[in-house]
Amino acid sequence: MHFSNPIRSRRMTYDITLRTLLLAILACIFKVHGLSVPGPPSTPSPPSQTPITPPTLNPPSPTKVPHIIFLSADTGGGHRASALSLNASLTAHHLSTPFTSEIVNIWPGGAWPYRDLVEAYVHLSRHPRQWKFLYHLSNTTPYLAWMNADTVLRNIKRIRKMSCWTEADIIVSVHPTMTNIPQIVSRKPFYTVITDLGSCHATWFSRRCSRMFVASDKLYNKARKRGWVRTEKLVRSGLPIRPVFGEEGERMGGRYSEQGVKYRKEKKEKLGLEGDSVLFMGGGEGVGMEEYVWGVKRQMEAEGVKSQIVVVCGRNKDLHERLSNSTPPPPKRNILKRILRRPKVECEPEKGGSVEIIPLEFIDNPQEYMVACDVLVTKAGPGTIAEAASLGIPLMLTSFLPGQESGNVDIVLEASFGNFSTSVPEVSELVTNLMRDGGLRAEMSRNGEKIGDAKAGERIAEVIWEDYWKGRTGRDFGKRRRWFREAWRRMRGLEDDS
Repeated sequence: MHFSNPIRSRRMTYDITLRTLLLAILACIFKVHGLSVPGPPSTPSPPSQTPITPPTLNPPSPTKVPHIIFLSADTGGGHRASALSLNASLTAHHLSTPFTSEIVNIWPGGAWPYRDLVEAYVHLSRHPRQWKFLYHLSNTTPYLAWMNADTVLRNIKRIRKMSCWTEADIIVSVHPTMTNIPQIVSRKPFYTVITDLGSCHATWFSRRCSRMFVASDKLYNKARKRGWVRTEKLVRSGLPIRPVFGEEGERMGGRYSEQGVKYRKEKKEKLGLEGDSVLFMGGGEGVGMEEYVWGVKRQMEAEGVKSQIVVVCGRNKDLHERLSNSTPPPPKRNILKRILRRPKVECEPEKGGSVEIIPLEFIDNPQEYMVACDVLVTKAGPGTIAEAASLGIPLMLTSFLPGQESGNVDIVLEASFGNFSTSVPEVSELVTNLMRDGGLRAEMSRNGEKIGDAKAGERIAEVIWEDYWKGRTGRDFGKRRRWFREAWRRMRGLEDDS
């Protein structure tokens, strides 16, 4: 007689179950990276245009003053600008109630290297090759899983002790590194506002959020396929910019209309500008502009163009000092290139061309300078592109952070309201041609106004206040489905049941 071994049978059952789970996980990973046959694309629903009246379902206490915290860091100027624009939109919305707010950075008290996030960004923004390597390495599923686990294990105890979590009634994250831990620590309504246009990092997609606001269809589809964010949580809102840009655009009307020309002339007189002007903006750190500034100046003087160059230096005090003293940039210390390359012969500018450089530090009225100036030279930052499109100023893009800002260049070129080049002579020639050709500037301006959208902040504020007046908490945005259940449905190619 043959007797079956119960222990052996049990081990075989465990082996079969384990193999099935491993196959499901591998199929899920392949699906995330687009190695399997994709399902039918989902199209986002357009934002609601009808005004919303405050519902009477479980309204908050009338004596309670809500406190809103914005999670952000000074890694460039775009994240803080988005936080300020959302604060202004929440204040001005018709559903608004008096509230208090603050901008919080959770990393200064964290472990290394997270506490040095701002310093690391400054270094990497000046070394694009290092940024590109780190960006694409961290944008993979294995690295992302390890990084999320590492940040939680080494930082969650310190971050949990912060008083902002108990004081906050609404949490809004505008920074990709502040989406995972805050959603674990706090049970309050959590809103993620992605501050990118054409491409973004996978750290934005944390599925525990209450709502996720995206700026384009590309990011909507990426949030569904890469982040597995449920459709009921995704809102196609556009990129929030400060309401003052929309107000300036309404006062100006068309940039080259009769009303617009008169309004821009008044702005030029207010800011002390004469004639046509070129505006240079290099983000909060003011990097990567100096060579282009001097190249454009020499080219316009050589072709007899009279103009002014306004340079916003931000926190770059050395650049502001050199431009104030009219000191050209120091030569690069690359001995091999200096030996192999022939020395450049600088041509003497013709008489009749005069270009004045006006360096500025931080300014609180960039919208006025964008209205007054004729061409904007900048890197491909999403916030700056959205602001320029709302005011119809032609763009000249000189650089972008690999991966993160590469999709922004495509948006500008497809809309035909700007050019892109990394070559100093080519940038100088293109900007000079724009300054000499008013018809080309007018055509590019009209193309920019077609895609300009200054109402994104209002849409986001409308959704947040609607949820607040409904009395929703962090648990009221749908049940969290099990991870293996969703992986199994995706492996079988079934439609999402959300």
